[in-house]
Amino acid sequence: MIWGDQHNPRFFDYFAEKRIMGQIVDYLLLDPACPTRVKQQIIQTLSILISNTNSEMAIFLILSNNHVNDLIVHNFDFSNEELLSFYISFLKTLSLKLNTRTIYFFFNERARDFPLYSEAIKFYAANDSMVRVSVRTITLNTFKVDVPALRKFLLECSAVPFFYNMVTFVRNQIVSLTQRAASFTYRDADQLRNMVNDQLDDLFYLQDVLHLDMGQLSRTVVDQLLAHFVFPALFGGLLCAAPESAPPSLQPESPPAASAPEHALPLGPALFWLTQLLQCFSDAAFVNALITGLLDPSPPAMCAALCHPGSAPRFPVHGPFALAAFIFARSSPSGQMLTAADFERVEADAKAKLLVAVPSRTGRVLTAVWVCGVG
Repeated sequence: MIWGDQHNPRFFDYFAEKRIMGQIVDYLLLDPACPTRVKQQIIQTLSILISNTNSEMAIFLILSNNHVNDLIVHNFDFSNEELLSFYISFLKTLSLKLNTRTIYFFFNERARDFPLYSEAIKFYAANDSMVRVSVRTITLNTFKVDVPALRKFLLECSAVPFFYNMVTFVRNQIVSLTQRAASFTYRDADQLRNMVNDQLDDLFYLQDVLHLDMGQLSRTVVDQLLAHFVFPALFGGLLCAAPESAPPSLQPESPPAASAPEHALPLGPALFWLTQLLQCFSDAAFVNALITGLLDPSPPAMCAALCHPGSAPRFPVHGPFALAAFIFARSSPSGQMLTAADFERVEADAKAKLLVAVPSRTGRVLTAVWVCGVG
């Protein structure tokens, strides 16, 4: 078939006329006695076929009649890790073929159904790191398809819970890594380095999403990062370690109870991961909010609220305005309510240039950014 795609299109005509694709998928899906090794071979063969098919018409023939979607939503036994690996590789191969024309073979706008994407993101926290990497690739390939109906579906049905789950997964992994590292010795240096690199890969993935500059989708990523990782885990760790010398943004009006904020990291790891964030992320809105909350002499009260037990959010953050804009909007007189237009202006300023609204007297901010390699 691959040879026919490149040299003789009649091969694919015969493939379509005899419904060979349908017969293959029907055997896999309808025969309860189909052995797992046969399922793996079929999925792998289809991956190879699709990956090496270049003709758009041939791709259309393979994807037509909904056979591929039937295969995607089939209830496989994913306790078999090898089968899961073949399945996710198959989904990644399909995602590489996504464009403004092929997207409609997978995305049903009227039914608000997109099995290629929705089935893939179920494995965002899989034990196998290669499966997780493939899921990230599938989502990025999906986000790059510039179809308004698809963007609307992603924002309304998926973005907030998915990025909330992603950020909390990264946070929990970092907390777990910190706890395990306490018992490591120099013999475990390579293992520790590999574990840190896994978390950095996830952070770079989130930066890749922000780099797409997709408006509301990027805002959702920044909101979840600030509300569920930066403030409770990192800034909360600084507050817990040294409350008397904590940055102004972390000082509450009345000191909280002695209990540490949930998920707060110790001082050393908190500083380490703050440095990694500034090295991984170049998104101006995110970096501005992070630096403002950490070092600005007159930050909003929300910064302190996000760091303390009882006030930090436990569910996905979602609202009409970006959380970064709330944190960045410090210029209004005390007690004055900002209008929607004010927040739009502040959000635009935050995106326009790193630290554009930070007062010049806070030279420490510029120094910190320069030392960490962002400026």
